[in-house]
Amino acid sequence: MVARLTLPKTAAWVWHGAPRTIFGLEAVFVRCASGTSGAAPGGFSYADNFRAWTAAPGPSVIPWSWLGPPASADGVASAEALCAIAPGQRVYIVEVGPETPPAQVTAFAARLREREPVAALGFSTWPTRAEAEQAAVPWDACVDAFDFGLPQ
Repeated sequence: MVARLTLPKTAAWVWHGAPRTIFGLEAVFVRCASGTSGAAPGGFSYADNFRAWTAAPGPSVIPWSWLGPPASADGVASAEALCAIAPGQRVYIVEVGPETPPAQVTAFAARLREREPVAALGFSTWPTRAEAEQAAVPWDACVDAFDFGLPQ
């Protein structure tokens, strides 16, 4: 059973930014993985940055990851990587990239639910369904597999 979800009223997305004082936000969505890796191709460690945010005083930190090209589209392995970097969280978010196979979206969510059964799972992608579908993001698979959506 999924816990009752309460999303923050104010939050910001963090891709590469180091922890800093942030006033007026209840939470930050901090990238912690890209597919099956905790690092960017250039060597930036999303995993280390996520851990630094969770150790710093400030707003709640919610982990998010990327699934699909240009990173790995292996849903099970990507969910494993996310859980290894950010275990025991109440909320997880995944950005679904272009041309991610629908079956891999489903596999990602299923494996994450096995590993973190009480967590709420969300997805993000392009701002509208039309834009997401134009980029070959499997919108219906995302809506079916996750508890909520936060398109940006």
